[in-house]
Amino acid sequence: MMSVQNNHKRNDLCVEIVRDLADFMKVVAIRASVFLAEQDCPYDEEFDNNDLSSSHLIAYLRNEPVATLRIRWFASFAKIERVCVMKHVRGGALVKLMLRCVPTLERLVHSPHQVVGVISQPDRPRGRGQQVTEAPVKAMAVSL
Repeated sequence: MMSVQNNHKRNDLCVEIVRDLADFMKVVAIRASVFLAEQDCPYDEEFDNNDLSSSHLIAYLRNEPVATLRIRWFASFAKIERVCVMKHVRGGALVKLMLRCVPTLERLVHSPHQVVGVISQPDRPRGRGQQVTEAPVKAMAVSL
């Protein structure tokens, strides 16, 4: 099992803005794998009418597409949604790195747009001690 730890080399991770259909299809594949197949989310809820009017980011770990998120823009704020990571690379700092390393998101946090909320998985037992800890997305949002 591969996991992204804080000590991975910077060039192991690449985050890009989705700019063409080929990249968008990778986003769809990741979301279908995580949300439809793994979490049994209904198709109509996962793939709503907001995808084509949103910005999408995709993360590559050693050139493999492994994570994605969607940014929906509103008049005075933006929402980060549909954050997902492929199962075989969860458990590390990928989402935190993904959100921190992209200048677009840094600009979003420091822009006039107000981040009004972040939705993440619930706190759950993790690790050998099975201590209840917060999800990485929640931890990142709290630190902002």
